[in-house]
Amino acid sequence: MSLNSSTPWHKVSFDRFLQDHLPQLLAERLPLVGYQAGPIGRYTCRVVVTLASASGDVEIEYSDIPQPDENGHFEINGEPKVVVPTSSTEELDVAEIRCVGEQLYDYIKERLGQAPTNGLPWDAELARAWLPLDTWVQEFMSNIAQRLDTTNWLSRHTHLRRLIVPKRGAVIAPGQFGRVCPFEMPEGSNLGRVFTIAVGAEIREGKLVVVDEQSAATLGLAASMIPFLEHNDPNHLLMGANMMRQWIVPPDPEPAFVQTGHEPDAPDFWGGRNLLTAFVSWGVDTFAEGIVISESCAQRLNYPYPAEPGDKLSHRHGSKGVVSQVLPDDEMPHSPDGTPVELVFNFSSVHRGMNFGQLCEAVMGRIARAEGAPVIVPPFQAPSQDDLRERLAQADLSESGMETLTLGRHGPKLERPSTVGWVYWGRTFHIARNKVMVSVTPQERGQMQGELENYALRDLGAYENLAEYLNTRAIRREDAGSLAARVAAGQVEQAGSPTPMFADLVARLQVAGIQAAIEADIETDNEASRLVFRLKPPPGDVLRLARPVPHPWLREHQLTEIGAYPALDEYHPLVEANDRLARMLVSQTPEKLVQDALTQLESRVKLFFDALLTPTHLHFRERQLFSGRAVVAPGAGLRLDQVGLPSEIAWTLFGPLVTREWGDEDAIRARSEEETQVLDKVMARSWVIINRTPTLTPTALLAFHPVRDPNHVIRLHPLVCEMLNANFDGDQVAILLPITEAAQREAGKPLSVAGHMTRDPGLLKSLLPPPDALWGLASLGLAAEGEQEIAQLAGAKVAAPNGIITRDTLAGAMQEVLERDGVATTLQALERLTQRGFEVARASGASLSPFIGASLERPPIPERDDLELWDTYAEELCEQIASSTDYANAGLGPQLLAVKSGAQGLRQLAWLIGPRGTTRDVRGKVVIVRHGYSEGLTPEEMYTCVVSAREALAQAVTEWEQLGQDGHDRSASRGFNTLARARRSRHPGIVFARAAAAGEIDPLADVDSRLLVGLPVPARI
Repeated sequence: MSLNSSTPWHKVSFDRFLQDHLPQLLAERLPLVGYQAGPIGRYTCRVVVTLASASGDVEIEYSDIPQPDENGHFEINGEPKVVVPTSSTEELDVAEIRCVGEQLYDYIKERLGQAPTNGLPWDAELARAWLPLDTWVQEFMSNIAQRLDTTNWLSRHTHLRRLIVPKRGAVIAPGQFGRVCPFEMPEGSNLGRVFTIAVGAEIREGKLVVVDEQSAATLGLAASMIPFLEHNDPNHLLMGANMMRQWIVPPDPEPAFVQTGHEPDAPDFWGGRNLLTAFVSWGVDTFAEGIVISESCAQRLNYPYPAEPGDKLSHRHGSKGVVSQVLPDDEMPHSPDGTPVELVFNFSSVHRGMNFGQLCEAVMGRIARAEGAPVIVPPFQAPSQDDLRERLAQADLSESGMETLTLGRHGPKLERPSTVGWVYWGRTFHIARNKVMVSVTPQERGQMQGELENYALRDLGAYENLAEYLNTRAIRREDAGSLAARVAAGQVEQAGSPTPMFADLVARLQVAGIQAAIEADIETDNEASRLVFRLKPPPGDVLRLARPVPHPWLREHQLTEIGAYPALDEYHPLVEANDRLARMLVSQTPEKLVQDALTQLESRVKLFFDALLTPTHLHFRERQLFSGRAVVAPGAGLRLDQVGLPSEIAWTLFGPLVTREWGDEDAIRARSEEETQVLDKVMARSWVIINRTPTLTPTALLAFHPVRDPNHVIRLHPLVCEMLNANFDGDQVAILLPITEAAQREAGKPLSVAGHMTRDPGLLKSLLPPPDALWGLASLGLAAEGEQEIAQLAGAKVAAPNGIITRDTLAGAMQEVLERDGVATTLQALERLTQRGFEVARASGASLSPFIGASLERPPIPERDDLELWDTYAEELCEQIASSTDYANAGLGPQLLAVKSGAQGLRQLAWLIGPRGTTRDVRGKVVIVRHGYSEGLTPEEMYTCVVSAREALAQAVTEWEQLGQDGHDRSASRGFNTLARARRSRHPGIVFARAAAAGEIDPLADVDSRLLVGLPVPARI
């Protein structure tokens, strides 16, 4: 039976505003003698206000005022909108909740003036000018209301149950439990600010109250529909609930085999597919979050077009990733009865993510499929492991929940049994083909390159590429429209000064009466080497002020005219204020009113100057021609110096270069086999730059030789993912093509993987084989002949303490190779090792058992609620796991090998198998968590674990944001010349005005200043 999803508080709040609060406010501020309000449609209402006047009552009618339906859904200009309630504090048990009515009341109260008590000559025109009620409501809706998320049933109803805490103190508070879902909230900076009201709570009389105490009622709508919820890490439950709201509803919805019983009886609710899922490694294609699906699966998802590489899938337990490959059914793993698997997801991701519920669902999905009917598993009521085994036996299925698969329909058997079962997956609205962007002309939206990217290039000494970013390839250049044709015609040189950024700065300063001119340095006979600032009247059209006002940037200087700048929104109110003052001066208006108008003019001038030049106008930010963007996916078969580009991006970016070589632009459009060969030849000798934002380290910019890929994805070699901080859960990267010969040469040196490693040998650790490949090497090295093979691949003996090759010993061997043979040889060895490791992992069938650790001999469970005893027990269990050596055991062996090789963590494995011991709840009290995720946590244990999970997530967000700020602060200009000071200032206009008043000269002696104006950077700098 589905839980209550109604949201009456929106409508209740609005009706109270309309019928009670608004007329009370009008009566306090105006001579109100009549008020009527009522609906004229489902989404509109009418308000009639009558005011008393000496000449007779004045009636004003406001029609088409927006109103919500019974759930809080507005329709504004054909768009669905919702006004999200706000809370006064994160302590939701005592917070004041303000819904749409209260917020709208505050908005109007702030704007409605108090009418004079001696009476005004009210008429319809004056009344509407004093009370533009319909305008205010429309403004409120434009500024405050959010567009309702209509992706699917769940997204719509969840949005209507949202709550915002504008002024957050802590990310979690005791009064939140039972009132808002502990899992449904954003992952980023809005963590602890945006909540989803629990299905057992309601907003009543300005308070968020609990109306239903059952466990499932403490969850949000999405979380209440996650079976085996108690078997998942809280942060992955957060992801699972969020992803469900992004599922595209197929034309023929399919209910899940495993349900919770809380799903609505709505035809458009079910947005996923039950897919036969194998939890194994499939080599590079399942690296990180990569997913492999069958052709049948890609077709039977039955959307407007088949699923393809780069499309993002997710399930209810929080695993998500992009399709890396779509394989023919015959090439997929097959079960013993010949059934092809439909989806392959990496087992190591379950270990790392601790979202064990997906394995439980896989097993229960097999049971449901065998029994021919959906199975109901409500949150916190999942069957025990013994019950699952019993039901598997009753359904004539393997009690282990695992099967031995084959490599393809007629291929060899995998070496170990694997967990295989039916899991409900959804296709999100993150569609790869919709993410592809490429630009070689200003008509297309180019890729933005910002401050951090420019700082990284500057620190690498990549000045030629910086010159292209800020000038030659900038979309804002006046000659940008001809760039593609110039590239097609022949070699292109770097553009000269000014850069678009500097030209814009000069124009803005001229408006303010400041001249910035590049002049030759006579003493050194160096042309265009210094920047001179002067006060000078604005050129061209000007706005002459009715009375002088102090210059906002130079208060001792009187401002008499301002350069015309109608492109700025703040210019038009300035003109109106100036015209008003001019009319008053001509008509001999009383001095007090003139002074009021002059004060308003000064205010408008200040607002205009504040908007005219802000710190962002001095940030290195330009949109690029010859740039693109797409989703990333694993790149099998790539060399370490290669990147795969979608054909669409490849033809667009390199089309002008192919035209240059081919000599015929029309022939290129045919894309014949011969022309494609020319394209491939041009690409093979060219470098492109891949950028993954935020650019917090120099390695976020890497140069590769591009190769074509038939899909809508950019393919990355798995070894570069750590350097780029990229994975395959929907990440996108930018692609940039240097077009000058100098920038091409430069890209291949400091920006290639080899160039970065030459600059910083410490990057070796980030290029070691990733977890799956490392696991494969550790497995291979268990045998003597495998250990010898690894030594041969590495070019050095790799130590194996306790018989296992580890990440550390592999790093030691590679360091030896690097010091002995250099960068190129080391990179080749790393490629060989990684490829071989993936091959071994793929053939192994290694998986994660749905009954993991069942065969592990455990210490005796404490019989008392003694905190020290439970902590000791948790440590003993960790030690028991760490000392185990049965790597061939299908129920635990793959995870033991992963832990001991350094591919995965021991703590995550211990928490999967057994209790974590003691932790602190939201009030700081030390409590005991007696169960692990394989057994399932109680509601109390789960909510206790939410505290540490939420705080860890918040800390990660804070650290991430701080890294960006630190990078900016660390790289900012340190000099004291004019441009350097202005770039650091919160009010750069003041810096420039003072410099102009003093006739200051900037020698353009630092890198940033020369790049800003568009001058070459000498080698000595």
